Amino acid sequence: MSYPNNLGARINHITNYSTNSVKMNPDNSQAELTGITSGGKLQFTLPPNSLVDLSSFSVYATFETTAAVEDSTGGVNVSRPHYLTRNVNSLIRRLTIEIGGQTVSDIEDYNRIQQIFSDYQFGIEGSSKKLLSNIDPLDKKIDGVLIGGLRPVPIVGTAANLKVRRDKRPICMTQFLGFLGGGAGVKYIDTQLTGNIKITFELAPANNVLFRASVGDTGGIGVTAVGATADINCTTQASYSLTEVMATIKKASIDDGVYFQSITAALTAGIPFEYKYNNFYQTKSNDTNGTLTLRYEIMSNSVDMAMLAFYPNFYRTAVADLPNKLVFAGDGPLTGVDDAARILNLQTQSGLYKGVHPKLNAKTLSSLGIENCYCSGYFKRDGSMITKTKFYINGESLPQFDMKNPQVFNQSLIDFGIHDDTANGIYYGINSYESWEKNYWLATCRLSHVCNDDSYISGFNANGVPLTLSVETEGAGGLNYTAQLYVMTSEVLQVYAGRQINRQK
Repeated sequence: MSYPNNLGARINHITNYSTNSVKMNPDNSQAELTGITSGGKLQFTLPPNSLVDLSSFSVYATFETTAAVEDSTGGVNVSRPHYLTRNVNSLIRRLTIEIGGQTVSDIEDYNRIQQIFSDYQFGIEGSSKKLLSNIDPLDKKIDGVLIGGLRPVPIVGTAANLKVRRDKRPICMTQFLGFLGGGAGVKYIDTQLTGNIKITFELAPANNVLFRASVGDTGGIGVTAVGATADINCTTQASYSLTEVMATIKKASIDDGVYFQSITAALTAGIPFEYKYNNFYQTKSNDTNGTLTLRYEIMSNSVDMAMLAFYPNFYRTAVADLPNKLVFAGDGPLTGVDDAARILNLQTQSGLYKGVHPKLNAKTLSSLGIENCYCSGYFKRDGSMITKTKFYINGESLPQFDMKNPQVFNQSLIDFGIHDDTANGIYYGINSYESWEKNYWLATCRLSHVCNDDSYISGFNANGVPLTLSVETEGAGGLNYTAQLYVMTSEVLQVYAGRQINRQK
């Protein structure tokens, strides 16, 4: 007979254990560290001869956009300031891990993949603790000046308001996907066994990760996508920089005379240390109206999941696809005070107005029913024009029926293993089925077993013969979209004696 663990009385001991967190400076030259910007690279080398917790790896920096300047209309307004999009990990366009000079993970378009997982993993509670992750791009307080409120002061006229001409804030990039995320319950890796581990971030272009306030904006309250005519007087180009860059990681030591000796004995006997992690591959389509067939061939011991998204081609450079917050609640083309009154009335009716003007951040607006992607248009996933989706694995359909968008949404919850989760939610911007269709659409096809124990490798084994994965969709839009197919696999890093590295894809 067996009993639940919480009825047990056994105590386990680890003797001579100690832990600490250490600081790492970037490998970049001093000249580069004066201001790393679009397309730049950050590289870190993990502490040598150390047992490190990869999941604790965190990168800190001061993020700053170029300050807006007065436009050519005589200084009446300031050209639109630029602000950082949702999730600071969106700054990472490419993430590469090298061990002993050998690349073990190389993820292109990392930021788009990270955005997908964030949308399905972090609800209100999960995102509330990510204070350095810019989880809400509309909730900004620049140098003490609130720009996310209902009645901010004008951007010009007082010295204090000049502070909102730029977005400057401390950030922390952490909780990464892939190799740094850990897997199979193993988060620690011994760099004495592996040799040097280098982590390289390639930063995303500014016009992908910044959004711009509207012309004539007051305090940044309007973050509308403005047209070409309004752009004429814009004299500030989209750009950002990272300064005061550093990283930290937790490391441990176990001097019990058993732990490291047992590992050494296993390596001597030819038994490798193994570390399981996810890797990601992707392919893109040409311009499409939503009707397409997209194929990808891959060889892997475990193909776990395919994810399909459609991205609009014509998002404006450095302008988020975000309506002006004063017209969020509008049911007509009203502007200015009328819209402010409408918002205020809606807030009063919903109980949000308590005598002070609340911040109109994404969380508040989502609770009011506003449908939006709340990020730069580069990350918006629009599938509202899709009428049918179907995946094929080596010619066999999966699922065995055509999915319309309601089935696509529910299937994505099943594939992420959250369809029966009653404790956590998804991103609060997905506040309606219609908002999901227009801003967060994602079609998935899971090939591995979903369970709480991720030590199993259970995906489709395509090691000897390549797996042909294809997806067919039907749509009714214009040629305004690019489809992107992501494939997630499980890979295993094997470390043998003498720092011999083997990567099982």
